[in-house]
Amino acid sequence: MTDRTLAYVEANGLRFAFLEEGTGPLVLLLHGFPDTAHTWDDVRPRLAAKGYRAVSPFMRGYHPTQVPEHDADQETLVRDVLALIPALGASDAIVIGHDWGASAAYGAAGLGPERVRKLVTVGIPHPATKPTLKKLWGVRHFAAYKLPGAASRFAASDFAALPAIYRRWSPAWSPPAAELAAIRECFAHRESLDAAMGYYRQLKFRPTESLRRRIAASTVTFAGLDDGVAEPSDFHRAKRMFSGEYVVEEMRGDTSSIASTPTCSRSACSRISEVASALADARSHAGRVGRRDRRRVRGLELAAIGEGEREARAEILTVRGGHRDDGDED
Repeated sequence: MTDRTLAYVEANGLRFAFLEEGTGPLVLLLHGFPDTAHTWDDVRPRLAAKGYRAVSPFMRGYHPTQVPEHDADQETLVRDVLALIPALGASDAIVIGHDWGASAAYGAAGLGPERVRKLVTVGIPHPATKPTLKKLWGVRHFAAYKLPGAASRFAASDFAALPAIYRRWSPAWSPPAAELAAIRECFAHRESLDAAMGYYRQLKFRPTESLRRRIAASTVTFAGLDDGVAEPSDFHRAKRMFSGEYVVEEMRGDTSSIASTPTCSRSACSRISEVASALADARSHAGRVGRRDRRRVRGLELAAIGEGEREARAEILTVRGGHRDDGDED
């Protein structure tokens, strides 16, 4: 399949469109709002180059995926993930999710541990983590998007709400208009925009069944140090929801500039693909890692895949000295 060629698959009673690159073990990349499968355009080829089949579906209702008859709730999104994996011909997958995609990924890992072999999430702590009053104010759009006419208001004045919501979430980041073109193209299909708002209409403020289950899969979650809403401490407090190994990877940036634009930043995409592919070459990583990067290497290590995991772990944990990886950030 050529780069950015659409394909389709039936899963959980719906026809999903997806982008795909590479061959090998499946990595499923799930986007959030307001985003599309193009969020992962820079991640897919990096994963493909490391020997993985990287698939990013357009989430339920997002054009050109079929628009469902009913609004999607959390458990439906979870079942979508668990159904997509076998529909794509795999028995399990490494699942990477951002925003709503992260929420679906957390639920899938809890409800179907046999399907999710490793988990990587971006920008969203586990939803069972109790929010502070400050966090509730930061996500006040949750309530606004439940109201009648929310889709029309979001689309008004050529989607003026789109850059506005990014300014709130990502105060240190100003995306150029071209970065948001894929989102505008998707939401120009008003039934898709309304379906996306349907996620919020169905949103429950208490964790649903899948989000009440602890996660056994080794997990790495990315927290933006400049995020306008979530703080690294929120991700650390979520550790109680994980029975398996759990690492918080802190990066410069925020939930949007890390991974929620049609093309995420190069440093973030590189780090995400490294975590997902997990020490494809342990020796080359070990030679480039300094003391201040031990935490990040530990994150890569926990996502290690395939044979040689224990040997890679032992090698990484005994690294001394070295220098920082070019392009890495504190």
